[in-house]
Amino acid sequence: MTFTTKSWPIGCFSLLALLAGCAEKPPEAEVVRPVVTVTIEEPSLTIERTFSGIAKGEIDSNLSFRVGGEIRSLPARIGARVKVGDVIARLDPTDYELKLGQARAMLAQVRAQFVGADADFTRAKSLYENDNVSKSALDTGQAAYESAKAQMEASEKQVEQAVQQLNYTILLAPQDGSIGEVPVEINQVVQPGQVIASLVSEDKIEMHVGIPESLITRVKVGSKAVLNFESVPGEILPAVVSKVGIDTSTTSTYEVQISMLKHNPLVRPGMVGEAVLIFERPASERFITVPLVAVAGRLEERYVWVFSPAGAGVGNVAKRPVSVGDLTTSGLQIREGIKPGEIIVVRGVHRLEEGIKVKLLQNFPN
Repeated sequence: MTFTTKSWPIGCFSLLALLAGCAEKPPEAEVVRPVVTVTIEEPSLTIERTFSGIAKGEIDSNLSFRVGGEIRSLPARIGARVKVGDVIARLDPTDYELKLGQARAMLAQVRAQFVGADADFTRAKSLYENDNVSKSALDTGQAAYESAKAQMEASEKQVEQAVQQLNYTILLAPQDGSIGEVPVEINQVVQPGQVIASLVSEDKIEMHVGIPESLITRVKVGSKAVLNFESVPGEILPAVVSKVGIDTSTTSTYEVQISMLKHNPLVRPGMVGEAVLIFERPASERFITVPLVAVAGRLEERYVWVFSPAGAGVGNVAKRPVSVGDLTTSGLQIREGIKPGEIIVVRGVHRLEEGIKVKLLQNFPN
């Protein structure tokens, strides 16, 4: 049997129309993109820079003998604490005791000569006053007296010098502190001025750091700083610049001395740490900075996505052209295009389109 459309019941057409209607796709749901944002802050007025260094005693003395000789005693030990007047080392005093003995013997002889010359001169003056000797005899007696007196005074100074040299065979601590180095040994013969030990102060700690030429003009005595040490985690120690070098070192940097403002018994000389210096940022460098990932586009057309909240963590985004500057440790400088207080997208920027809705996942930490 052959069917034609003329033979179809009207109900079949109704059924086909109903089926065609059921096959139509439902309207697509509105796309809401998840994003992470950051709020633009006011440009920083300061710059922080970190430099590595080693803690030192603020008073760092190289101790040495004023005379030479053989070391007979060396109580100093690395790390030992000493007080003012404690013995650091002793030299063999034998030679200096002999010199002192010889000087004293010579002084005794010269004194005897002076006593005789003084007596002769006194007698010559008495005889001259009574016209019993000539003026030339008086002058001769006076000359002998003055010569003997000069020899005695010179001998007395030689004795004083010999006593001092003997005393110099004992090296004493000039101040309280700790022994940093002892580069000599017992029985070693040392020369005057040769370093026997170094003495550092534990009460006043400082750090020496190298500052590059680009920053040294901003460092002044009294500039604020903070110190932290690997061996003392969690301790942020206030400090101040106490000395600024005027010549570059072998590393083409200027040495800057930074002193702790308050004693901390946990910090000791030799500890490795960092110094954070705070510089005033020049007006020409006070730019807004944003994370590098927030800026999209090519070099000639850079832009960010500005977020406008609409409530309940949802909002819209709009493309905003920006003029960028240098990439710094704190982010990419923005010279024009956004201002403090605005919110920009920092994650998900490459999936955004003008005017679409976005859902805020979290605020990016500044």
